[in-house]
Amino acid sequence: MMTTTTTHHPVRAIEELCIVTLNRGTNKNHVAIKKILKYHPKLDMGPLFVWDLEEEQTLKALPYVIDWFMKAEVAVADEDISTDDDSILFSDDEGDEDYRIEEKKLSAILQFAKAMPLLFGGITTFSNGA
Repeated sequence: MMTTTTTHHPVRAIEELCIVTLNRGTNKNHVAIKKILKYHPKLDMGPLFVWDLEEEQTLKALPYVIDWFMKAEVAVADEDISTDDDSILFSDDEGDEDYRIEEKKLSAILQFAKAMPLLFGGITTFSNGA
């Protein structure tokens, strides 16, 4: 006979409830994006820096990263998983804050800029004169 274990730690139980609730979503791409955003506080862009046949650092992946974050905004806005039972745990007011998309997008761009400052040189140089 197979038994399931129950979690007696309240924080862990809430996390499990969040995951189960997310899994109810019908758009599994959105579910995956939401899980990545919610449970990975820092997204490491390092593996994307060397996305070239010559294994040189390039910005080729940056447009795809930006596009992914735009899809993430759509995924978070998608409320196909919301039910009356879940409305207490997952209200619209705190849902967007949990994902911190804009903050993570800016962090990803900053990682590219720090890794390849010479490639960002023309973008980050501003003049003070008239």
